[in-house]
Amino acid sequence: MLPLAWWWGIATNGNILTDPSQVGRQTGSFSAAFVEHEKSFNEEMERVNGWRIALKEVADFAGMVLGDGYEAQFVQSSGIILKKLDCKIFHVPLHFIGRDHLVKYINSWLRDGTYGAAIAILYGIGGVGKAAIAKTVYNQNFHKFEGRSFLSNVRERSKESNGVVCLQWQLLSDILNKTADEIHDVDEGIIKIKDALCCRRTLIVLDDVDIWYHFNAIVGMQNLLSQGSKIIVTTRNKASIVADGECVKCKAEPLDNKKSLELFSWHAFGQACPVEDFLEDSWRIVCHCNGLPLDLRVIGSSLSRKSREVWESALHEMEVIPNFQVQKVLATSYDYLVDDYQKNLFLDIACFFNGMDYNYAVRILDGLGIGARFRIDNLIDRCLLWMHRRIRDMGREIARQESPKCQRIWHHVEGRNFLSN
Repeated sequence: MLPLAWWWGIATNGNILTDPSQVGRQTGSFSAAFVEHEKSFNEEMERVNGWRIALKEVADFAGMVLGDGYEAQFVQSSGIILKKLDCKIFHVPLHFIGRDHLVKYINSWLRDGTYGAAIAILYGIGGVGKAAIAKTVYNQNFHKFEGRSFLSNVRERSKESNGVVCLQWQLLSDILNKTADEIHDVDEGIIKIKDALCCRRTLIVLDDVDIWYHFNAIVGMQNLLSQGSKIIVTTRNKASIVADGECVKCKAEPLDNKKSLELFSWHAFGQACPVEDFLEDSWRIVCHCNGLPLDLRVIGSSLSRKSREVWESALHEMEVIPNFQVQKVLATSYDYLVDDYQKNLFLDIACFFNGMDYNYAVRILDGLGIGARFRIDNLIDRCLLWMHRRIRDMGREIARQESPKCQRIWHHVEGRNFLSN
């Protein structure tokens, strides 16, 4: 199913445009606008070129042109068609920075029929922007598929009563583009989904999958997918998906310092670079956040329009107390570790072994009778090692809260105080 375009009364700098060819060729006021964009985004020309391509694609859609017709009838017809299409676009953060290369790569995988893999796994630590990347890709491609579905927060929703069945029902309703019949249990849902997927080219996004069973119950029969169907899975645990065949794996990495400063600046100052008087403090915060977009957005927004005294206080607090919002998101990965042995190993590494050579750390931990190599490999799959600074801080804060009797001491001041008592 392809989208339809409606062309009428598009205002461009005071002029009324009804000819879609001007959009595709980007002439007139569109040309002038792109000149300004190229000046503003001269270091992000890939993004500007993406806008050009998107406008050309829109202009190529089959559509309806009002011309000199009656606008009321035109709008009525548009409403009927929109209701049938029932398009759902997902919100993406306004300042979506440093992710163009991943979006471009996944788009290429979606559009190139020579790729054999039907599944792409987008993995990374919490707060790194996996869902935003997946939403961007979905928004840009869903109209090219006969069926489509985006299931958000699979991990949390699957914990609810009949959660997996509810997810199956939503998937089926999305693909069929109508309210699906009731699903009584997981097995029935699997059969109904299989029947729906085998006869239509489908795009499915499963956001935040943690357990293989949930993936398998929702779309586990990937060998029965119609040719050209694609599934995108976001996860913190890249080992949670056991695909029947080939799959593409993409890691969402933290931002580099330059992109981090830009993202922080948009939220703290409403512009792409810091106010001069706050440049040094901004760099200190960027270094503290270590490229985590969630951290940069939360802290930047909290300091917007604040005085220098508040900034100094916040900088001091950051070195001692992790941000609650960020801590809560990151700690979810810890909460889902399989047992207390795994959790204690993670806390030990966060407190004492972060940055240490892998094999050296394994020898020490094996000497404690832990059998560390297998469990460390599981932590790596869950993007908890080797370790982003904010993951380390999250682990140390959990250790501090769970160990009031100082079972783990890693700070030299605490160690000196403990020994002196």
